Amino acid sequence: MGRIEGTGAGGVTYGTTGGDFAEWMPQKNAMESLEAGDIVAVKDGLISKDTRSAASVLVVSQAPGFLGNSSKNEAVARTGKNVALVGQVPVKVKGQVRQGDYILPSENNDGIGIAKAKRAVSF
Repeated sequence: MGRIEGTGAGGVTYGTTGGDFAEWMPQKNAMESLEAGDIVAVKDGLISKDTRSAASVLVVSQAPGFLGNSSKNEAVARTGKNVALVGQVPVKVKGQVRQGDYILPSENNDGIGIAKAKRAVSF
């Protein structure tokens, strides 16, 4: 459960144990198994582990502190996942990761990432 407090300086603090700001997004294929920590692509507003030519690459949230676009309809809610937009999120990674590395999709479309040193990545 979160708490809301005034800062005394005109601001508001929302405290929560969740680590990210997430949004519920529908899956491209509701039968695809997605779980917290999986890397997913967003294409045409739908999420999938298939990261080829993705518009955005995000991570399925484990425990969002804020959640937008959620559905009260349980049948609809089961057709998507909460995906982290900003914050700290556990991510599935294969191999060693060093501080400062980028985490990129593994190119196997399996939801798992690989670490790459900053000097080895060009955008």
